Amino acid sequence: MVIDGYGPLLGMIMIGAVLPTALVIFAWLLGPKFGSRLKETTYECGMEPTSEATGRFHIGYYLYALLFFVFEIEMIYIFPWAVAFHDLGLLALIEMFIFVTILVIALAYAWRKGGLQWT
Repeated sequence: MVIDGYGPLLGMIMIGAVLPTALVIFAWLLGPKFGSRLKETTYECGMEPTSEATGRFHIGYYLYALLFFVFEIEMIYIFPWAVAFHDLGLLALIEMFIFVTILVIALAYAWRKGGLQWT
């Protein structure tokens, strides 16, 4: 029957839904109910905090983090392709060339719009 092959997938979906829910419930039930003012302050290497931890960050951090994330994810696709490149043939080479071209265009766009400048 066709459904027999979906048993492991259904099991993983169930584990993925039940386990995090159970952990959150157990943490809520077993965790401390009341905090102290000292425990809720910002920790700065054992010294007295100089400001609140809810300060704003420069937008440059987010842009660099986003660009780093995009180019790290592309390595997930390029590395297996590079390992199996010899067996894949010309079509895979053309597909990877298109993929890298899109990434270069995206990097050029970010650079042109000033996404790589810190000021």
